[in-house]
Amino acid sequence: MIKAWKKIGVLTNGPGYHRKASAYYVMKRDPPNSADTRSKTLLNALQTYLSVLQNSGSTGGDFFTRCDQGMLYFVWEYRQGLKGDLEKKFVHAIQEWMSLPEDKAMQQEVFNMDRSV
Repeated sequence: MIKAWKKIGVLTNGPGYHRKASAYYVMKRDPPNSADTRSKTLLNALQTYLSVLQNSGSTGGDFFTRCDQGMLYFVWEYRQGLKGDLEKKFVHAIQEWMSLPEDKAMQQEVFNMDRSV
């Protein structure tokens, strides 16, 4: 999910987004309190962002920021439940992704449309 969102971020917000945004996923933080589940909050933000993209073509602004923040808080909450080797593997995978040059990250197969014919 992180890889997919980072690819979307680069495509919609331009070069440099990958490394800057990925660094936050390595941090272990407590997300702020939420009135709803993280998954529901993230899903609602993504659905709204998709609607805005389809209707106006707008790729940035508040709608993107809500998704970006929703993804970050979702990951931070998910990470709270990881312990020991699971947490180490998770952090290592994020660090590997973050260390990739942006062009290499964009070449990674994440979506079906990324597959070569």
